[in-house]
Amino acid sequence: MPTLKLLSVLSLLAFTAPASAQNFQFPDFSNTSNLVFNGTAATAGNVLRVTAANISERGSAWYDTPVDVSSGFETTFTFQISNPAAGGGDGMAFLIHNDAAGLAALGNHASAMGYGGFAATPQNGLDSSLAIEIDTYNNGNVGDLDANHISVHTGGPGDNSQDEVLSIGRAPASSDMSDGLVHTVRIRNSGGVLEVYLDDLTTPLITASYDVINGGTYLTGGPAAGLSLIGGTSAYVGFTAGNGGAWEDHDVLSWTFSGGELGVPDATCDSLTLPNSTGLPALIELAGSGVAGMPIQGTVSQGPPGQFGFFITGPNAGFYIVPPGSSGTICIESPQFRYNSVPLGQVFQFDAAGVSQAVVGGGPSLLPTDGSFGGVPAVLSGETRFFQAWFRETGSSNFTSSLGVMFL
Repeated sequence: MPTLKLLSVLSLLAFTAPASAQNFQFPDFSNTSNLVFNGTAATAGNVLRVTAANISERGSAWYDTPVDVSSGFETTFTFQISNPAAGGGDGMAFLIHNDAAGLAALGNHASAMGYGGFAATPQNGLDSSLAIEIDTYNNGNVGDLDANHISVHTGGPGDNSQDEVLSIGRAPASSDMSDGLVHTVRIRNSGGVLEVYLDDLTTPLITASYDVINGGTYLTGGPAAGLSLIGGTSAYVGFTAGNGGAWEDHDVLSWTFSGGELGVPDATCDSLTLPNSTGLPALIELAGSGVAGMPIQGTVSQGPPGQFGFFITGPNAGFYIVPPGSSGTICIESPQFRYNSVPLGQVFQFDAAGVSQAVVGGGPSLLPTDGSFGGVPAVLSGETRFFQAWFRETGSSNFTSSLGVMFL
């Protein structure tokens, strides 16, 4: 295939209804019309205060509509823990759940971060849930790592618990989470891998093998079952927190969430995507938050094993031509921009199954800035980008289908 420079537009067919996955965002909590509060959860100004700095408080706050998590999810939130007393505690958690209580779900023990039960009766915790704990108190009776760690807990389709026997991954926090400063957590579950980031949003603090449907493995070595989801696909998402004999303010300042697959297919491109040497058309899938400035995961499948390729992007669908020397259709109008990072998988080689993955998106370190293609400006909220991949075949080349993402 000739070098993809800024090609002239030969035709343009409109891409309709650009959108992203099942996304929502709260830049702050001045508007909480889509949230349901339980226990002591409330707002304090523009902040979601899951529990205030008082003894024996517990609270939960849920997005009021179940979201699709079966194909993976990504969420990013900022939090602030302040005003500790008696050492501060116990912490807060991000949860996805399908507990029978639904939007009224709340753990029955204040020192269990709002989602667990009494230590002697952990069956009182939230059923069918995955909890990412921001744990700020060392409860030795449940095997806590220390008084400043993150741990991921699940009871599969049964009851969850704050007991570390249900942890599938944990690590000491990279900073003091109760220092009164604003911290950022990013959680990503895709392709059977769960990643949790704290402040450093490019290097995960925790990486665990886990899928919400198929499950994973506990740190103790036993199997961790997947969750029982609403309709087999969906769950409630939100936050819990609790204070026992030590207390502090547990505040969430902002929150974005994306569930399911990211991106809207370009129907015109789909109809023009041609089979490659495997006899199948190569497909592109995206996963991530769809938040401007955040990376997303790109997966190309049904490609010819061993062949090389690269991802491209651009602000407009269109073009729809078969370039000279190619057996496939390019579906992104000029200007197109080529991703060129080998370590990030943006320049790739299909594995034996005809699959390849890459980190792409709108993050400052992920922009396609190859000089022969020009630099693409950073993606802003409300803007749309289209993604496609080109790859070699014996004696020819081809393209995947195309997806459009409207960034939050």
